[in-house]
Amino acid sequence: MYLASNLYTVMVLCGLVMTMFGAEAAPHAPPLGDKTVTLVLDSKTILPSHPIRPLHDHSTSPWTYNTTHYKDLYPPTIHQAHCSLNGCLDKEGRENLTFESKPILHQILVLRRVLGTIGGNYRYRLETMVIPVGCTCVNPSIKVQQ
Repeated sequence: MYLASNLYTVMVLCGLVMTMFGAEAAPHAPPLGDKTVTLVLDSKTILPSHPIRPLHDHSTSPWTYNTTHYKDLYPPTIHQAHCSLNGCLDKEGRENLTFESKPILHQILVLRRVLGTIGGNYRYRLETMVIPVGCTCVNPSIKVQQ
């Protein structure tokens, strides 16, 4: 099963690469004919050689994560983003208040443990939660009062 899953993943990735670069790469590649080519997958070549910067620290609208634990929800731990600034960072790293830092909201599914009415057994009810997952810079919305 593991081998079939990996083979499927490799086939999908090869298909995506051929779709993305096929028209440009085809004139430069020599014809293979009946020659077999060995595909070597090495995790060292797939992973980046340098660490990827965490987005929440290097955004123009940085945020931190607050962790909340719920005893009656599954998953019991939910991480929510909190915007660190009111404004946004300029290229010198100073806060610019001509823009606003606003949360990016995402709806997730959770299971809430509730006491059933028959026999006192617990059951799970499917619910949705809207949580902030990051922050972005936006132009302030100004409404003119009449």
